[in-house]
Formats: sequence, structure tokens, C-alpha cells
Amino acid sequence: MSRHYSSVTGFRLWALGLLAVLPMLYGGGAWAQSNPQAPFLNLIQYLHNTDGDTVSQGVAVPFGGCPAYVSAFGSCFGNNKSTPYYVLDVPLGGISLPSYLSGFHPTGNASVNTFYELHANEALITIITLPPLAAYFSQESYMVERDPRWYDASNYPAGYGTGGGCTPGAPFTTGTAPNTITHSETADCGYDVFGFLNNAINNALVNRQAGFSFSGTPSCTSQCAISVVTTPNAGLYAHIVSVFGATLGYNTSLLFEEGMATSADAASSLLYIDPATQYSPPQSTYNPDIFATVLRYTIPQDGGGAGTASLAWQNAIGSNILTFRVTDPSRGVSAIATPTITTRACNTDESGYSGTPSKCPAGATVGADLATLTSLIEGWMQANVSTSYTMATAGSPPAAQGFGCLISGKPCAGASPDTDSYRSYPPPNGVVNLVAGLPIIGVGVLHSASPSDTTTATPANNAVYTGLSLADDKLNAGNTGENIGLADQTQTNLLATGFAQGKLEGSAAKILSDMGIASPSQQFTDDLPNLYVVVFNQTSSAPCVIPGSGLPGTPCSQSYTVNIAIPSADPVKITERGYLYPPASAMSPSSMAMQIGSDPNYLLSPNILFVPAAP
Repeated sequence: MSRHYSSVTGFRLWALGLLAVLPMLYGGGAWAQSNPQAPFLNLIQYLHNTDGDTVSQGVAVPFGGCPAYVSAFGSCFGNNKSTPYYVLDVPLGGISLPSYLSGFHPTGNASVNTFYELHANEALITIITLPPLAAYFSQESYMVERDPRWYDASNYPAGYGTGGGCTPGAPFTTGTAPNTITHSETADCGYDVFGFLNNAINNALVNRQAGFSFSGTPSCTSQCAISVVTTPNAGLYAHIVSVFGATLGYNTSLLFEEGMATSADAASSLLYIDPATQYSPPQSTYNPDIFATVLRYTIPQDGGGAGTASLAWQNAIGSNILTFRVTDPSRGVSAIATPTITTRACNTDESGYSGTPSKCPAGATVGADLATLTSLIEGWMQANVSTSYTMATAGSPPAAQGFGCLISGKPCAGASPDTDSYRSYPPPNGVVNLVAGLPIIGVGVLHSASPSDTTTATPANNAVYTGLSLADDKLNAGNTGENIGLADQTQTNLLATGFAQGKLEGSAAKILSDMGIASPSQQFTDDLPNLYVVVFNQTSSAPCVIPGSGLPGTPCSQSYTVNIAIPSADPVKITERGYLYPPASAMSPSSMAMQIGSDPNYLLSPNILFVPAAP
């Protein structure tokens, strides 16, 4: 079942009436001078009118919710409830997608889709009016699906991907225990990878290159815009930069390259862009890779409530983010080299690593404090709520991420290099069944604790924000988890973001006070700002149990609690995220230099307290 491209005809600018607006731009004018998107729209106009490129417009839309993704993929990939997701609905350009993906066009326009393929002579040019100040903002593209024949045939059942042994929707397992991997087959027996292609274009990178990262801040007092060019063609990107800078006279630091690596070598290929021109048989018979582009906007400073600037920006997402598919039929193929993902870094080594030399300076070595806090809370829960409370430590992030997933075929579930990746309880599959009515509690290190949080202990200072989330991982028809995000708690790093927001800070000291537990030492008290506690309470089944005696009817209104309806029959998953490593000094929104998450090897994983249901 091979899909193919048909020719793209016409210049379709259907959103916002831009067909009429664009001719006004190329000559400038007051509107062009006041609209931060004007330089990039002039670029689009030039590529179409002067270069003769085919251009069609898509639109950015809010993430459409988990049901559609679960229906298509069997999973919602652990969506982060604190992060509004947006996706690019890209013009299809005559491409025929598999039927199970054909309905992903929330605008109702069937000529665009959340999932897309690209020719080697094409680019997506996305114009972004930057949002108000927040903890995090990014654009990141993923390879969502690839033909399974790219992967080692010995790892797959006989006939897989050839029609003989492929059972759509059925999971299968490869590898040797304990290093087995459960794969999922899509409706046409493509293979879900969902691995990132490159470094994310995030607010830290934008600030480093353009000198600003959010609108309405000292470095951008009104509105500012950038453009991200997603392409597999180095020559096409260079031409776009030349037109924008040398020809049109604009600042090229406002253009950001999101390269999609290509290779003619099937054994080492990371991406498969165009079967007709890039590969010789048998690769030319494979289905092209399918991509998606995701934008994340997390924890706005103004809280995102009614009347706020951040909510206004989100409500106008269709005009604040524009995307165009540009096809240059005369452009030769000039492959972009395999990107080098920025090496993960850390500021302080939370673990201490007493037996192993650390590449990171010793800092908040709070491992003993984390164990003590966990033990104190566990003992209280056993004495006041249930003697069956037990503890487990969240597992380490998977070894294969990003390109590792693309090469091996290991499902990446939309992971990002901007976080220390996803630590879930319990390893290896991250799920647990709970006794109805009893809370599940996360106890962890506040990786985003900054020097402003304490004067008596060295802060962790390893993340711009920390989050702990709970997901419903009920089994789908293929007997794999749906991983639907239900709730989370977060905390920003004050000096890294410029504002403090969240409920993790102070949560450890607060719950000990509520439980009537005295600190065992002054050192422990001093280190508490580096720790957090989150209580996920099953309000659908029973009343809260903290603080107090655990008797029925006790309210659960403390800042460290999250009241959430957890289906009692469903397994759940706890996941921690620590986004972006702040620089070691001069932390402020105007000086952030790093663009990657901390190294997870030097971060402590949270402990999870729960009462497991009987098997």
C-alpha cells in the first residue's frame, strides 16, 4: 500500500482573507510597519510572485482532545494538562493519508491536516506572533509514523508490514527480556514512533538568537514575531534566508531553521522524505514518513484566566500563528545533515554520586532528605489511612529518545529534548492499579527551586519549571495504555522565568505541618524548599484523607492536593517533567542561554506512595 504525491496547483490563502491582504504588503505601508508578521508575509509573497513557488496556507489550531488520538493511535501520549498544545494543520498538497488520519482537520477544511508529508523540495514556513511571558514556549516537529520495513526485519513477526502477518491495531513485542519493547501497529500497518527530529525552537533559543522571547516584555514591549522554517532541503532554506535578508532587507535572526535530516542510506536513514527522488529501490516502494508539528505554551505569568493577555493570545491562535507550505519545483535536493541534539546539561548534581565522578558540580544533595520525607509521610498514611501504603521510585527515562527512537523504532510518545524526559512509576510500564478512594502521593525534588527559595540550603536549580502529572492508562483495544493526562501540579523557577507560580513550592513543609510531624533536624528543615509533595485524591470515590485523621468527610482543600475523578477500574501513571536547564548564573528572561533539559542521570526521581489494588 504505497501512497504518493500528486501535483499541487494554485495559490491557496484561505485563512483570514490573506489573498486580498498580501498584495498590500510587498510595497510596505503603515499596516506593514505596525504588524510584526508583515516581514514574513512579504517573504511568502515574494516566494510566490517572484520565485514562482507554489504556496498554500494552513492554520494553527488547539489540540483537539484525547478521544481522536486514542481512536487513531490507541494513546494520548501522556498529554501535559498544564500545557495548552497547538498543532499545525498543514495543507495536504495532493497527498493521500491513511484513512485513520484523514479526519484530523479541526477547522473542517479537508485540504489541511494535522499529519503531513513533505517533498524534498518543500518547506513549511510558520509565522508566530510570540505570546505573553510564560515559563515555556516552543515549536517542535515529530516523525509520527514510518513504514516498518525500515527496521530490522528480524525484530518483527513474519510478514509484518508486507500484508502477510500484519494485524492492524494489534500490539507485538520485540527484544529480549528484560529489554523488551511493545510496539503498536496503525490501521495500515505503519509504525508509530512519534520521535522528535531536532532541537525544539523554544523561548530560550529564540531569546539567544533574536534578543527577545515573549511579547510584552522589556525586550519586546509590544508584539514581536519570528518564523520557523521546517524543511529537509538545506539549499531551499539558504535561499529563503537570502530572500528575507539580502533581497527584502529584513533581520535574518528572526528566521529559525528546523531541519529534517535526510539520507540515501537505508541502514542509517533517520528520515524518509520523498520516495520518488531520494531513494533507490527497495526504499522507493516504502510509504513516506508522516510528520506533525506541535507548539507548547506553558504556565503564563498572568495565569491565563478571563481577561488576561495570554488567554487573548490563545483565543486568537488562528491569526497569531500562520503556516504555509512552500513548494519550489526547480530547487535541487540538498540534504540537511543529521542535526546534533544539544548535549543535556545540569547545574547541580542532586544525587551526590559519591561513588562515581560527576560531570556536574555537587549541589543540592538531598537524597537523604527525600528518603526521610517519604518515610515520614508513608508512616503517617499507614497509621491514619491504610496499613497497606507502600512506596516505589519512578523509573529512569528511556535510553532511546529522539533520533534513537527513529533509528530503533522504539515508541517515543512525543518526548522533547527540552525536558529531563519522562520518569514514570513504576518501571518498566509506568502504571499501577489503585484501591478506590485512596490517594496516590508523589514526593520529589523541586528541580526548579532557585536561590530565591532558600538562604540556608543550596537550591536544586536544574529546571525552569517542574511538574508532576497523573494520567489514566486504561487499556485500549490493542491492550496497551491510553496514557490520557488527568491533572498535574507545577512550579516555576523565579529567577529563571522572572515570576514564581505554582503549588509545589512550600508543599513539603505544609503537609508535615498539617500532619503534625516535627522536623527530625535543622538540616532537614533547611533542605525542605528543595522538596515537594503532591496528593492526587480520588474525589469520585471517597472524601479526602489529608490532613487529619482520614475519617470520611474530611475536606481536601490544601494547596498540595489535586481533586480528580480517577476511574477506579483504570490503571494510572505518574510522570515527572523538568523543563529547560537554567544557566548557572545571571538567570533572567533576558539572559537565558541554554535550550535543553537537564541530564536525567543527575536528577533524583520522585517517590510514589499508594495502596495497590489486588491483582
